[in-house]
Amino acid sequence: MDKIDILWAIEQIKQLKARYFRFTDTRQTADFLSCFSEDLVWIWYAADNETVLKTINGPGEFGDWLDSIGPSRMAGFSCHMGHTPEIEIVEEDFARGIWPIEDYVYNPGDKHFKGYGHYFEEYRRTNAGEWKISRCELKRLHVDILGAEGEQVAR
Repeated sequence: MDKIDILWAIEQIKQLKARYFRFTDTRQTADFLSCFSEDLVWIWYAADNETVLKTINGPGEFGDWLDSIGPSRMAGFSCHMGHTPEIEIVEEDFARGIWPIEDYVYNPGDKHFKGYGHYFEEYRRTNAGEWKISRCELKRLHVDILGAEGEQVAR
């Protein structure tokens, strides 16, 4: 790949992640799930960043999980912000990225927090030439648990 092709691939991956953030925050589930490859592996870690809290395999399983938390998810809101990604095009159709993130999640009667951390991701370009997220690991640096009015109640 020449430098222009590399830059174009990086820009396409940035646009993919921007759609990911928008679709999750606006609860556009089908569009959100379209950001992933069929062989997706998604891993959430506990605060120690070693203990796995949840692993999801494939967008179908991800959709099932989102359906299972639907009422709380749909009644709440979130705002995810990705900053200054490091994206490496490893091969013509394979890339890796690290995205520093900050997110605010409010689910009535459930989790209400502000988090900080990183997404560690892999991307694959499909036969149609579209980049998809194929692996995502969310590791947190810090989480502020918030009370009903947004005040910090625990660290």
